[in-house]
Amino acid sequence: MKHRLLFFLVVNIFVLRGYSQTLTITPGIVNTSVNPDSFEVKGKATLKNTSAQTKRVVWQRNIISKPSAWQVLVCDINQCWTSGVSVSPDTIVLAPNGTSNLDVYIRPSGASGAATVELKATEVGNATNTVTGRYLFTSSTGIKEYTYKGSPSVRIYPNPTTDYFMLSDDNDVVERVIVYNIIGRQVKSYKAVNNTKYSVNDLPEGIYVIRLQNANGMTVKTIRLNKSKVKA
Repeated sequence: MKHRLLFFLVVNIFVLRGYSQTLTITPGIVNTSVNPDSFEVKGKATLKNTSAQTKRVVWQRNIISKPSAWQVLVCDINQCWTSGVSVSPDTIVLAPNGTSNLDVYIRPSGASGAATVELKATEVGNATNTVTGRYLFTSSTGIKEYTYKGSPSVRIYPNPTTDYFMLSDDNDVVERVIVYNIIGRQVKSYKAVNNTKYSVNDLPEGIYVIRLQNANGMTVKTIRLNKSKVKA
């Protein structure tokens, strides 16, 4: 008899929670490409109250990972908040079936990398009415490259490598060689010299992003470098 009562109690708890869940974020997962040279990039989502009653909602931002140079801002129906704001200062009032934008903005400051941000929206006074949206940003594509007359051949080799790579630049357009790890942190920076060995022997194995820049700081090309473990 006790087991039966416990079963019905658990079922009723889940039913009540399901009944109270009236907030949605669409899409639930936002995928956005980031051009590191952009001032700002938006990950767009919509928060909705699907109930027949007006709801007051607050949100909380959780940055799972990001490059240190990137700033993360949240914009809702009230306003856009600065990067230092992680909890909504003002409540969002949603009428029945009302909506609010719930957007995440990235300011990359010229750095490559990837970020994962979560926003949790909760009804004031009803913690069971909660929904979480996930925002994914990556600069693996969308980096602007500049084309020069004569279509210069720019490459790095060997790739994959274990301890060094070299630059081949037929038209001498590359001024700096900058190495970033997979989360966008700069780990190496060199003055570009053709056919010179650039050591990565001290870096852990993994994928790195090489940005080749001209004298004006413009990105000529970005290349993924596969760093393998040094064989014993």
